[in-house]
Amino acid sequence: MNKTAYAFGGVGGTAEALLTELHQNSPAARKFLDTAEEMLNQGRDSAQPAVMLWPRPGTRVVNGLERPSLSFPLRYVCNMTTMVALKEMVPSPSCAAMVGLSLGQLAAGAASDMISVETGLKLARRCGELLEQNAGNVSGNVVAVGVGLDDAKRLAEASGVPISNYLGPQQHAFAGTHDELQRLRDEAAKFREAAQLPATDRLSWKVTDLRTGFPLHSRHARSISEGLADVLQPSDIKEPSTLVINSIDGQPILSGAKARHALSHWVSEEMQWARSIDNLANEMRVDRFVVFEHSTGLTRIVRQIAPQAEIITLSGLADIQKNADALGESYSFGGGLRRRFGAVVGDERHRHVAARQQTHEIGLLLP
Repeated sequence: MNKTAYAFGGVGGTAEALLTELHQNSPAARKFLDTAEEMLNQGRDSAQPAVMLWPRPGTRVVNGLERPSLSFPLRYVCNMTTMVALKEMVPSPSCAAMVGLSLGQLAAGAASDMISVETGLKLARRCGELLEQNAGNVSGNVVAVGVGLDDAKRLAEASGVPISNYLGPQQHAFAGTHDELQRLRDEAAKFREAAQLPATDRLSWKVTDLRTGFPLHSRHARSISEGLADVLQPSDIKEPSTLVINSIDGQPILSGAKARHALSHWVSEEMQWARSIDNLANEMRVDRFVVFEHSTGLTRIVRQIAPQAEIITLSGLADIQKNADALGESYSFGGGLRRRFGAVVGDERHRHVAARQQTHEIGLLLP
């Protein structure tokens, strides 16, 4: 049997078609979406338009980042609705570990029961609200550059713009103000020219705008993390049902303090996505990744990091149906979690036994 890990997408991509399909064809997903919409509209001023997570005739869902207070919870809900549909269609979906890229870290926390779905939704929305409030103070973005680690470090040193996400073997992201990123583009152009690359090599040193609308995973977002930490109370964090990898450092979350930091500081600290996937594949011997793919290119990146692993992409109901048998199987790491989630249960001595994490079934996420 396979050791399976779930990988949740982050900020990028679109969700409208997927949520429409799930709402129309999955009773459990429909109930979840309606409940989530109701939660997001609680306390709404009557003068404000209602939040819609799936489009009605003549309307559209905000998929871009022009309104993070809407698009961030939308992407979180997209991950969780797919999870609900998976549970509805597969009697016992189970996995050995979960990991989330960027905003997907909240989905991994909720899917593992580390936090409630409601808490995750509250954090996603609050993050979007804080980003909107700070947009006037910091104008910036995130770009991806098609280079390996050594060249990424050279570019960071030359431009003064630090790496914000170690995405994959040949893909690194940088976050900064528009002026900082222009300086990075200029330096990347110099490196590319000096390398005398053939015209057919279109990816090396290519700078791609990720259109996040804000310099996420950088020092510019520290006030956002502080705001999320104020919202997230220690009592909100529970013992998770399965192992969760912190994509900030690529290591298992084995204490309440680390969980709180991971769930609030993902927005302002660099992401170690490549290390997270690599540790799962090579240290914990995960050989199957289930990728919740509403964000463009996540499956491709996971495949580059773990080329020997089986990859199952979930981008709609057809993917769940096609892979139902495989999604119902998983190898158990064995052992009990309670001994390992130190700060929650008052025992920090068992931090280093994460590789024996037991497999747990995942229940429906909302009553």
